Amino acid sequence: RAAAWRASPRMAHALIVQNKGGGHGEIGFHLAKALRAKGVDVTIVQDDGAKATKPPFSEYASELSDCNIVWCSPKDGAAVSAALAGKPPLTHVFENYAKEPADCAPALAAALASPDFKLFTFVSSAGMYKAKGELFEDGPVKEPPTGQREVELPPPPKPPGGLC
Repeated sequence: RAAAWRASPRMAHALIVQNKGGGHGEIGFHLAKALRAKGVDVTIVQDDGAKATKPPFSEYASELSDCNIVWCSPKDGAAVSAALAGKPPLTHVFENYAKEPADCAPALAAALASPDFKLFTFVSSAGMYKAKGELFEDGPVKEPPTGQREVELPPPPKPPGGLC
């Protein structure tokens, strides 16, 4: 898989859809730094509900000056499309925002529109688990499932006739 991350004659371009805070903010920030270090072009669609004066968001200008950072609602498909306008085709999407399945739609639409798209990664958090303290991926989840868990579940089967 490492070969997928190397810059090629056609630049790799990753979209990071970034949550407004908590651990998600740090994940997206450090992911962007790591991708840039590998020569990957990075666009961050940053939830405009985040506090720009708090880390890591306050470090965007100094630490991620070579990234395209757009503050908007990640649920706004037109805003996500505008953030990607004029940029290389997407190769990777890191969905670090969605709390329910519909939240992924703008990023997924952008990925599917790209002829070079390779990988969609959904980033979840510990908020879906029951336990406190040390958590395990196969540990019990909250019931009913949180929206994050619903995003991870396979989509329901299509009805007969192929209708949505």
